[in-house]
Amino acid sequence: MTRRRLPLHPRPLSGEALSSWLLRLARAYRLDLHTFLVRALGVDVAGVPQGTLDLSPPVGVIETLADRTGVAVERIQAMTLAAYTPLLIDALRPQPGLFRTYVARLGVLTWTDARACAPVRDLDEGRWLPWITADLLNHEQPTGCRRCLVEDAVPYTRLCWRAGWMASCPVHGECFETGYLDERDPSWSYAWKPAEPAPPALTFVDGLTLSAVTTGAVRLANGWLHAGLWLRLLRALVDELTRPTRLLRGAAYGHVLHAWREAGFAQRAVHGAFPPFESLAPDRRKTVLTVAGHLLRHLGETELAELTLGQQGRRLPLLPAARAPAMLHSNRCRPELNGPSLGASTNT
Repeated sequence: MTRRRLPLHPRPLSGEALSSWLLRLARAYRLDLHTFLVRALGVDVAGVPQGTLDLSPPVGVIETLADRTGVAVERIQAMTLAAYTPLLIDALRPQPGLFRTYVARLGVLTWTDARACAPVRDLDEGRWLPWITADLLNHEQPTGCRRCLVEDAVPYTRLCWRAGWMASCPVHGECFETGYLDERDPSWSYAWKPAEPAPPALTFVDGLTLSAVTTGAVRLANGWLHAGLWLRLLRALVDELTRPTRLLRGAAYGHVLHAWREAGFAQRAVHGAFPPFESLAPDRRKTVLTVAGHLLRHLGETELAELTLGQQGRRLPLLPAARAPAMLHSNRCRPELNGPSLGASTNT
């Protein structure tokens, strides 16, 4: 049965996360989010775990929101991380073998065989999801670019800030921070807490990722790389940077050592004793992405475009400029991750 429309219902903004829109709806009625969910949507907030609004909203929330605001169900669903599946993230429910499928069977610097077979410290396949970290799903203390919030006519949290694939804003060159969305005027906070400038290597890699998640492709020297393949390759590179050095072969060891030194470390931190990237504290994740940026800049755009996946002689499947990124916006276009062109491990 159709319920009466909410008299005040600000429309969703471009790229906005669902939790951000819900907060703005609640503020329109001068309510906190908890009270708004109960009174306006009839949601049993006692049964809603922290961090699920953008990951997997409670049953009925999206349909009730559509009914009470007039915003299409499809538009609201696109404000959750489900919008990134299956192109950028395989699934939003943990599955056996997901780490191997998403991460370990791809390689930028090394053969995939050793990494696919080697255990990962503290990996819990019953909980692990690629790029999804608990701290970034906290809708009460959202993380993002403070300068973006200052420049927004209406400050809001972007959905792409809810995943761990970036740690800085490549537009403003500032590291992500937590807790400024609730401020009426976030600009005043710069007087007592200056921004943390992002290292150039970090903004370099985050700029490529921002292009991937907002346009559907990353432009390299010789063409366009599908966003889904870029994010899987970046996650594979992160894995290569944080695994034990004994898994590195040939020139890969030198590349990795150089990248860690360029990032300010005399030698590889912890020497591969890392748990999965998604389990790291925010500062550690920022460090790893910075190291990845140093390595990618060291390789150079042209060399990056000519990389062979897993050093097995298979080139990156680039699309010519005439076909991208427009083609990549379609949900019907997804990277061929099961094909032989992606350098899957030969040991199956």
